[in-house]
Amino acid sequence: MNSTKLQLFNNRWPIVSNNYQEPSAKVLSSQIENSICGSGTVIKNAKVRNSVLHRGVIIEDGAELDECVVMDYVRIKRGARLRRAIIGLHNIIESNTKVGYDYQTDAQQFSVSDSGIVIIPDAHPAGNLHEQLREVAISV
Repeated sequence: MNSTKLQLFNNRWPIVSNNYQEPSAKVLSSQIENSICGSGTVIKNAKVRNSVLHRGVIIEDGAELDECVVMDYVRIKRGARLRRAIIGLHNIIESNTKVGYDYQTDAQQFSVSDSGIVIIPDAHPAGNLHEQLREVAISV
């Protein structure tokens, strides 16, 4: 009996990704705990806990993320608080927004799973959001 186990470093099962070149993640005076930050991510004076941030994510002053998955090119503005949320591509979370703290309110705008995870769908980029985020990252 051949019991094959998934082995991430098995050359016969390559993990394929694109070769997208971004600068390394940049963290300025922030608290990050048990999280993964993708390339091009900029976090400034924020708290990130138990989260995954994909590439090109910008997190501004005073923002807090707890148990979140944030997809590519999302900007989370100052003072926003997100908990147990999946944020789709190209979203801009406005200043002082709260997501994941009042599920009844969240359910009026977004999908909320049975386990209480708030899902914010992908947004369509206005103009070239990638370039706009890059300009924000450079200015930090």
